Amino acid sequence: MRILSFVVTGLLFPLIASAQPKDIPSRLKVGIIAPLSGPLAEYGLAVRNGIDLARRESPEIDSRCDFAIEDSKYDSSTAITIFQKLVSADHFQVVYNWGGPTSEALAPIAARKDVALYVLSADPRVSEGRTRVVRFANSGADYGRVLANHLRARGFRKVAVFKTDNQYLEAIFAGLKAASGELQVDLLDSFQPGDKDFRSSISKLKVRAYDAVGLFLLSGQVSLFSSQLRAMGSEEPIFGTDFFESMTEVRQSRGALVGATFANNEVSPSFRARYHATFNNDFQINHAANGFDFAFLLCKQLGSDVGVLSAEEILSRTMKLGRMSGQQGEARLVTSSTGDKYFDFPVVIRRITNSEIVTDSKS
Repeated sequence: MRILSFVVTGLLFPLIASAQPKDIPSRLKVGIIAPLSGPLAEYGLAVRNGIDLARRESPEIDSRCDFAIEDSKYDSSTAITIFQKLVSADHFQVVYNWGGPTSEALAPIAARKDVALYVLSADPRVSEGRTRVVRFANSGADYGRVLANHLRARGFRKVAVFKTDNQYLEAIFAGLKAASGELQVDLLDSFQPGDKDFRSSISKLKVRAYDAVGLFLLSGQVSLFSSQLRAMGSEEPIFGTDFFESMTEVRQSRGALVGATFANNEVSPSFRARYHATFNNDFQINHAANGFDFAFLLCKQLGSDVGVLSAEEILSRTMKLGRMSGQQGEARLVTSSTGDKYFDFPVVIRRITNSEIVTDSKS
């Protein structure tokens, strides 16, 4: 009997041992690098909130993915340090990075690592020819094209633009110029991120008449420039970029931004309501929706076995999706002739009112 017991136990043990790993689900390690402090903290905090909302609403996301959210301060060297730790020391298979300059710094490093890098960057060059990099955002050309169509539809023939030296803003400005057609677009001045006094630049508007003024500026600068513009007596309509998508910026402009329009991604009314009910604000809600959609894509749409996939397999499944439906609408995955891989989300014109920012029904 003892011999029989030993034999049975010996036969059962391998079966029990082999079953144990299947009972313990593997979780995908996902690093999020975004500005959680500094002048662009609104954006990073919105991304974090969007991911948090996705985790609350979808238990599968929490059961399949472990998230680590790190503060880049919108600084490239800080982002590189975080990325190296996440990938080399902590063995994260996936990293999502917010911001053009930081994405540009990380992209060439990702090519040498076993990691799937998703970036929120409008510059196609970040992912061109790089198999491990996918842009989870539209190109600057998409925003620029929609903006150019909007300005022509309003009957504008000649517009002035003031721009801060920034990769993202440059990409949108280049898109506007490329799609301008008969619309004349003049760049009147460029600034550094820390500039705050724009009065000498605004005086250039007195030399020639323009139908509208474009503010391709960073957070903080938008409200300062617009309030200085109005204080100096200029009444031209204002247009710009998604840096306008902030009621904080609108309030700080002291009414100068009311009526301004800009190109941005749409967000579903349902998401707006749920987000506001959870976080009691709508600051940079488009970026919150982007974070939500990214978490949903990675931890739900790619399959229940995502935790055991390699970075290469994760990227392969992403590329095979073709389309995804999320809080920013129906997006299609595009691969350009230059090797740029990005999600093409719907782009709309947004308009600032006294109390909120709405999608412009006329566009």
